[in-house]
Amino acid sequence: MAPKKNQNRKKEPPKICRRCGKHGHVWGNCSDRTTPLDNLWPASHTKAEKEAEEKEYSEIKKWRKGDPPKQPATAELSAAAGTSKAAGPSKAAGPSKAAGPSKAAGQSAPDPPSAAGSSSTLVPASTSGSSSAARSSHTVRPPTVAHPPVTARASPPADPSSNVRRQSSVDPPGPPTAADSPTAAGPPRATDPSTAVIPSQTQNKPVQQPPVETKMPLSPRNRPQAVSTGEWRLKVGQQIPSTKGLSKPPKGDEKGDYWKVHHFRDSFAQAPHQQGKYVWTNHFVIHIPEEVKLWQYEILNLPQTASRPKKRVLIQQMIENSTLLSAHKQFFASDWQSKIVSWQTLHSNNDNDQDVTVEIVPILSHTAGDPTSSSQLNLELRYKRVVPVDTLQRHVMGDLNISSILGYDQSTLEALNIVIAKVVTEPDQNLKSDTFQCGPNKFFPKTAHQPLGNTNSLCAIRGYFCSVRPGMGQILLNVNTSTSAFYKPELVSDFMEDFPNWAEIGNRRELASVLTGVRVYIEYERGSGDKNADIDKDHRRVKTICGLGKSVKDQDFSEDGKTKITVQAYFAKKYSHIIIHHPDLLSVNVGSRQEPTWLPPETLRILPYQMFKRKLPSDITASMLTVAARDADTNRALIAGEGLAALSIGQSQQEGGLLHNKIQIDPKMVTVPRRSMDLPKIQYAGSTSKEPRHTTSWNLQHARFFKTPGPRPLKVRFIHTSAVKPAVVDGRKKIFDEQMRNYGCATLSDRHPLPGFSDEEIRAALKDAKDNLKHLVVLVLQSKSPGIYSNFKRLAETEVGIQTLCLVEGTMSAQGGLIPYMANVAMKVNLKTGGINHRVDGVEEMIKDTMIIGADVTHPGPGSHITLPSLAAVVGSVDSNGTKFLGSMRLQPKSQTGAQSTELIARMSEMAAERFSAYYRLNNERWPQKVLFYRDGVSEGEYFMVRKDEVEAIRAGFQMAYESQTKSSAPDAIIPKITAIVGVKRHHVRFFPKETHDRSVSRNCKPGTLVESGVTSPYFLDFYLQSHHALQGTAKPCHYLVLENEMKLSAKDLQDLTHKLCYTYARTSGGVSYVPAAYYADRLCERGRCYFRDWLEAGSVAQKQEQGRTFEAERALIQERFETGQNSEGPWRENLNDTMFWL
Repeated sequence: MAPKKNQNRKKEPPKICRRCGKHGHVWGNCSDRTTPLDNLWPASHTKAEKEAEEKEYSEIKKWRKGDPPKQPATAELSAAAGTSKAAGPSKAAGPSKAAGPSKAAGQSAPDPPSAAGSSSTLVPASTSGSSSAARSSHTVRPPTVAHPPVTARASPPADPSSNVRRQSSVDPPGPPTAADSPTAAGPPRATDPSTAVIPSQTQNKPVQQPPVETKMPLSPRNRPQAVSTGEWRLKVGQQIPSTKGLSKPPKGDEKGDYWKVHHFRDSFAQAPHQQGKYVWTNHFVIHIPEEVKLWQYEILNLPQTASRPKKRVLIQQMIENSTLLSAHKQFFASDWQSKIVSWQTLHSNNDNDQDVTVEIVPILSHTAGDPTSSSQLNLELRYKRVVPVDTLQRHVMGDLNISSILGYDQSTLEALNIVIAKVVTEPDQNLKSDTFQCGPNKFFPKTAHQPLGNTNSLCAIRGYFCSVRPGMGQILLNVNTSTSAFYKPELVSDFMEDFPNWAEIGNRRELASVLTGVRVYIEYERGSGDKNADIDKDHRRVKTICGLGKSVKDQDFSEDGKTKITVQAYFAKKYSHIIIHHPDLLSVNVGSRQEPTWLPPETLRILPYQMFKRKLPSDITASMLTVAARDADTNRALIAGEGLAALSIGQSQQEGGLLHNKIQIDPKMVTVPRRSMDLPKIQYAGSTSKEPRHTTSWNLQHARFFKTPGPRPLKVRFIHTSAVKPAVVDGRKKIFDEQMRNYGCATLSDRHPLPGFSDEEIRAALKDAKDNLKHLVVLVLQSKSPGIYSNFKRLAETEVGIQTLCLVEGTMSAQGGLIPYMANVAMKVNLKTGGINHRVDGVEEMIKDTMIIGADVTHPGPGSHITLPSLAAVVGSVDSNGTKFLGSMRLQPKSQTGAQSTELIARMSEMAAERFSAYYRLNNERWPQKVLFYRDGVSEGEYFMVRKDEVEAIRAGFQMAYESQTKSSAPDAIIPKITAIVGVKRHHVRFFPKETHDRSVSRNCKPGTLVESGVTSPYFLDFYLQSHHALQGTAKPCHYLVLENEMKLSAKDLQDLTHKLCYTYARTSGGVSYVPAAYYADRLCERGRCYFRDWLEAGSVAQKQEQGRTFEAERALIQERFETGQNSEGPWRENLNDTMFWL
């Protein structure tokens, strides 16, 4: 039989759209109209594919000929002189033609394109032998996209972010200019640095540029050189900062305890056969010349109760009223809260004279609740100090001076971030910024919005996080995508009408919680006469919602101090031309609680670009995840294209850029060495073993759990309401029993109906099951319900003391099949009843006589009751394989102001003592000789606190446990050696594969990718490990930093052990994203949140606030809830102490 035609033809990879970075379609079919076209040339595009798409692009433009252009005029940015001229040659570089080479600096060819599609032509400062006049210029195209749609009226014209127009789509950008053409001034921006295309003087054929590596020893004193492949490459070597001379405190640290902040790095673990393997990382090199000097100033006398937007308005008024500040606007930046950073002196005194008043500026501040009254504020500008930029530079270069080792002053990074924020949001006096800022480090293009779920009141906006970070030998700028939910700029009345369609509960209390704190704009004219002439100015129209009242027709107030009048009657009397169309909607208080100002919601418009900071309902959360989960290729393309453009990187060379070109950000994405970890072998009962696939997962076929509760069968009761049919429950119960038998655990199960979900009905069903000696109660729900789940767990664990499990009928029938679902359920049941699912080969030998401790703290989120404190949890292993953990929980202290009194785990020693006692009791009265402590949930500024206080608290906890068992103090010889490691997931570092064979099926780096240099500390032992397979989106590695290493683990041993531990997670047949000890502590904290949902859920919080209990009374109720279980180890019943009931 003849072979089919093209049978042996190599399958072509799916095309990648150069507009949106997605796969499976080309530009003509792209539905994403929010990404700039010219900045997204993916690495997999061949020359033929690029030419084909360019031809298609031209055809599309032909039939669209005649349409009005929607693209802003492009500008060719000269890196030499900072001039800006549309499509023109660089004047500093001498006359040049579009298709010809640069004639300056000896006819040198233009620089190659950037690594990730950058639109800038910044030349690294360390590159020698080239003149700045010879640097070529590329055309930069800002994003061309539509603004968020709004209702009929436009937002206030005075607010730059409020000029919002309705536009459903945009036209494609204009035809390629000379700078975009492959045969003109610059080649297409290739994202693969190893295939940089360099135009020749004599021919237009692209020339393949071989990759050039600059070997950089890991000693941060050796600054990496730029390479001509369009990337920054940091290469592994053998040299590291020598710390042998630091056996005693260095000069300047007479106290002798601060220099040991962390454990110094003594080795690197990269295997010789893996040298030369690199990954991209979302960092860009910052070049700061030595002569750069920054001064820091502080603004005093701002009202303490003023909100962030209010402080911004007051500081803007201060700048306008100050002759000094208004004349030097281009020489300083502000965080708009209290700080000013200047690169030109604003004070006349000596720099060493700190805390000196520079100027006092009087401004007027209007009183909330009374639009006609105002008061004078005397804002003081005070000089603080010179920002120690040189210390940060010495830190990244590995200087062993004590001030450098301690890291650098965090305010240095803050000052640099403030400067960058100015360039992003205030690029030039004559240019309007297309980017807005939320918080100190997040920036969002005003046009990168998308619909969100079934709501017309919220939208998702794609933005970017950027922050200055110290690296090895370089100061780096970390840039990452960041998608958030925002309020749409619509009338408050429209928001109220749409709210029940997407809210979790949709009642009045939840609506008040969601709208309180939102800034609105008063749309109607209020002033009359000279007295109130300025009341209708735009800044006087902006108010903040303080709360909601009764309906507009029923809410009354005192008009003259005596006579009561409703809001509807007041508007009919004073503003007869305004017709109230929605008198049944709730009135809005835009004053204060003490002096309310009630207005109809249809007269107020929500200001645009306000982030929705409340917890999103489950349906909206699912939509948010769909919008935000972009694969690694797409995110890398967005960062290099839209992200750099939004952050003005590549445009900051113009006048008014980063300190007038003194600070330069190289647009080439950094590459760093990577190590690939081998996937471990998984052991089950008997001789059964499993080897994880490339997705880190394995199947449970023909496997039996490593340890089951015992020979006696487990007695299980299924309960359900009438919403779930009995036949469905019986069918699920039958499969459940079969799966449990397959994995080595026999069960006897029955089914009972549940009348309803009230506390009394659930409590009665649980007590009946316990009285009938049931080991487990399974609640079958028709659909997910966080409220029912939390209440069910609270009653079962804190009042009755019985193991429980929740199943969802819809989830059991979802894609993937019922058998795999029940296999996952079986793993949970085995854990809850005291079993062990599997073990990882090699871990037992590595952790001999070692107890693994994990700790975490969870904080109440926005909208939570002010009296609810944080919850701290500590878990500790009790077996030789590091698979079974038991836990403790405590409430954290909290002040009456609502602020947490400390980030430190306050009762760490008590919980550590409980974990040591459990280990002793379950290991034949043996104490652990070593402790491996993984701490989750701390920021960089808290590392020293963890090492100094919490590690010492663990030692104190061992003493407490030893004394409780032996009635004597523990001798020093048996006190366990502690290795303390911080595991951080809340960071913005990402890695992207460079080679095809390093790419997983989800287009991320393969599981087991480890980075220990380049973006890590110049001094201390830390590393990034991606131990999991990301099912969707871009994988986030976990950052581990060693604070203490008394176990004397080498870098390789520590990395290998941490990686293997990630496969011991008991609830899944696969690797997890961070070490299970910290993961278990996080899960235990989440279970604690279930117990206190009444103080976390918006509707319940509003109800409690209306009840008017004092702070002490409310805290007494919380403490009473916590002590329901009458158990010293946590709020649960004592019979659950020796099980992992929270999984």
